[in-house]
Amino acid sequence: MTYTNPLPSISKLRKLAEWHGPFPMKSYRIVIGAERYGFDDSVIQFLQLFPHDEMFHSRNDFLQRCQNLETIIRSEEDMPRELLRSPQD
Repeated sequence: MTYTNPLPSISKLRKLAEWHGPFPMKSYRIVIGAERYGFDDSVIQFLQLFPHDEMFHSRNDFLQRCQNLETIIRSEEDMPRELLRSPQD
């Protein structure tokens, strides 16, 4: 998987976590909140990477897992293309 969309800023994700609650909350509910509060496509598309029923237990849990996912995406960007291709290509 190569994610080609812009990553949202952590400040936008933090703002969403502060505005939308209460936690625990499933990921699809956070996407609905992001849409309701008018967050841009970078936030919504990023949040849609989480499984639909993913449960975030607290604001800190949500932010930590968003940061972990961003780290994974950034590490893929730095990886040589040969390592990302399927051996069946």
